[in-house]
Amino acid sequence: MEESDGVWFTLEGPMVVEYDAGGYSRARVRAKGEAFARRFVGPIWGAPVPERMAYLKALLPRVRVLEAPWA
Repeated sequence: MEESDGVWFTLEGPMVVEYDAGGYSRARVRAKGEAFARRFVGPIWGAPVPERMAYLKALLPRVRVLEAPWA
């Protein structure tokens, strides 16, 4: 089972919170996206740079992706 980095409990239900620093393969991103879609009302992914954000949005078009650089 895919585990998330965190869960945000909202009035609508649990939202998954995930961060991809660039190490997840295409297959892993898709597997996480599919697993999370079955368990949560919505996903929020973080990525360190715009290029990785675009990569995630292309693989998971219904996912909200936020730029969250490591600093």
